[in-house]
Amino acid sequence: MPSKSKVGFVNSDSGSGRGGNNGGIDRNNSRNSEDDSEDERLLAEQRASADKQLQEMDGLDGYEKIGVPGALAQLPAPKAKRQEFDAKAGAKTFEKLPKVTEEIARQTLIEHSPKKCCNGQGHLRTMPITKVENTLAWHYSLESFVESRFTCWSYEPYTGQQFDGRENGRAPGPWDIELHPKEMFADEDREITVPHSASVKPCHHCSQSGRVPCRKCRGKKTVSCSGCSGQGKKMQTQGAVPRKVVCGDCDGHGKKHCPVCQGNGDEQCSTCKGQKRLVITVKMKCEWRRKDVDFIEEKTDMPDELVRNVTGKDIFEEEAESVSPITNFPYRAVNEASRKLISAHDKNFSGQRVIRQRHQLRGVPVTECHYEHDSRLGAFFVYGFENMLYIENPPSGGCSLL
Repeated sequence: MPSKSKVGFVNSDSGSGRGGNNGGIDRNNSRNSEDDSEDERLLAEQRASADKQLQEMDGLDGYEKIGVPGALAQLPAPKAKRQEFDAKAGAKTFEKLPKVTEEIARQTLIEHSPKKCCNGQGHLRTMPITKVENTLAWHYSLESFVESRFTCWSYEPYTGQQFDGRENGRAPGPWDIELHPKEMFADEDREITVPHSASVKPCHHCSQSGRVPCRKCRGKKTVSCSGCSGQGKKMQTQGAVPRKVVCGDCDGHGKKHCPVCQGNGDEQCSTCKGQKRLVITVKMKCEWRRKDVDFIEEKTDMPDELVRNVTGKDIFEEEAESVSPITNFPYRAVNEASRKLISAHDKNFSGQRVIRQRHQLRGVPVTECHYEHDSRLGAFFVYGFENMLYIENPPSGGCSLL
């Protein structure tokens, strides 16, 4: 949203650092800081209250909801037409993956064991591996690239500049404006001004006067003197005797002219910059987001999440405006997960436009290896094309390093 309509102010108090108020400057500075914070809070409240009047303005056709600065209104996307899928769209091709042998499993265990083991790695080379069972873990992932659109009123002072108003044509509907992401499946934000949405209106903050009550003195024209804390006198040490003297900052009045409005009681409207009128437009923010979900089917006692970050075999990958669930995979759990995840995305992104979807099924080899060592039975797992190792209680051979 344009920063022109939200200009901040820096207040200065000309009397805060003068005089001989020893020991009182910190308190005054603290008080001034609190006053300034209160001034800014009141200014923000005034602007927010004034901005509510924007809701009473005549809207644009197709823009039933238009927010105000700082409060965007989301515009729901039109419902997408349901695609008709080929009955064969669910037919996928599944391939076989290579097996891990006992020799490969043993070598993997040796490679992941500490080389400085006090007993060496001999016990691993001779340890009986009683069973090698090759399995496949299935990792299904779904990505949806969705678009959301939001609008709000925006304004800037009217100084005679040209603007794109309704005389140039009808403003296009919020979802009729063509916007395309720079890259698919990459998060992106973009803001535009809705074409032909501009118009000149009286300033809603100052009621077209160009002036508003001073935020510092609230229209009173004077403020409490910071040099004497509004007392008119302050302590001053003359010789060894402290005594009260008339404050030189305010001549003993305890008040002085407001430094912001110079004693006028009002100041220039920060919204229209004294121009009395505004060019008001509709701003649109477009958000593109990638939404990811996945499912892992893994039968062994190895933690399922280990499958997610290793390499496997891409069984299939599809990308389209919308994808159809897997229907004929030999494992029913994968078919059911595909159906549920795609259905959930359709429901969760109601009001948003799904631009693109892609899903992928990977087969990740997981080999469960059983061994016997020192009359103890155990198991370890080799998984992924990298032959990663997972083992809870490794055969140590009497050494604590493994």
